[in-house]
Amino acid sequence: MLNSAYSEAQNIYNFTQFYFNPSLLNPSYTGSDGRPALYLSYKKQWAGITGSPSIANINVQAPLPSHVNVGLNINNDTNGLLNTSSVLLTAGYTLPVAKDQFLRFGLSAGVSSSRVDVSSLNFGTAGDPLLTELVKSNIRLLSNFGLSFHSQTFHIGVSIPNVFQSDYVSSEAFTISKLKPFESLIFQASNRFYLS
Repeated sequence: MLNSAYSEAQNIYNFTQFYFNPSLLNPSYTGSDGRPALYLSYKKQWAGITGSPSIANINVQAPLPSHVNVGLNINNDTNGLLNTSSVLLTAGYTLPVAKDQFLRFGLSAGVSSSRVDVSSLNFGTAGDPLLTELVKSNIRLLSNFGLSFHSQTFHIGVSIPNVFQSDYVSSEAFTISKLKPFESLIFQASNRFYLS
């Protein structure tokens, strides 16, 4: 461990809760239970360590008449000095294809805001331009799309978590790079087995 010059850790840790609320990963799952639902989740990693990641999420969803599904997702993600809040509205449609078989579509759109807690930094002066830039809130558009097939017990789907091209800072020379929408796809499949 003392010789280590480079280390990595998990990221996007809310994805581990897919079984709890699948619409977090794939918006086509919104309203898939066939009744209104409210999901509340909170996760704190590495508790007791200063700046450890935490994520809180509130999700409300409901199926409407005519096979339309709607949802609202509010999320707050704190990771060290960075705090990101987001709001997403979801609209979906359920297309019956056979008895107890459905094709679902979902599209979410919203905004996120990120800010840095500069009061916790131990460098710079009051007039430092770097600190002035960090204080500004960073607002960006969010959107994701999902498609899934559902039978009575089997579910399979694919989603695009970033429909809009996102900016991120690269660790190499701190350059700004672009994340293209189709560079990240999420596939999932599940089957429920009933014992009686």
